[in-house]
Amino acid sequence: MPQEENNERMQGLLRALQDGALTIDNVLLKCSEWTAETIDAYQFKPLPIKPREVLSYEEIDPMERKMLGESYYGAQPAVRNYYNLVRQIMVENNALYKWLKECRELLEKAGQAEAVAQIEAKLSECKQEMLIQITEEGGENA
Repeated sequence: MPQEENNERMQGLLRALQDGALTIDNVLLKCSEWTAETIDAYQFKPLPIKPREVLSYEEIDPMERKMLGESYYGAQPAVRNYYNLVRQIMVENNALYKWLKECRELLEKAGQAEAVAQIEAKLSECKQEMLIQITEEGGENA
């Protein structure tokens, strides 16, 4: 769906909410239906490839890493930048996962089995990606 159509559709929902034609629950259900319709547009973001500096950093003993001062990170900005980007991506992916779970619940309550199946398939895909990302990062952050 082109961005212009998305904007018009969202504006229509907001106007209906403001005019009292829809309740917030109705709007959330409509957004959940819309999510199911456009489920292929929802993609988990992959983690970036670790730069050479991060690979070197990860070779340092974890206890020694805790002792590294700001001068190390100032001289190696790629390390901090990488881990900041990883955190940002994980937060965005987690938000997507939570939104899809909320959509599934709303669609289940509305008895929309086909839409629930679409959301379920994407949730399953997201779970696999989350596990891979958690395993890849192993909790080692700057």
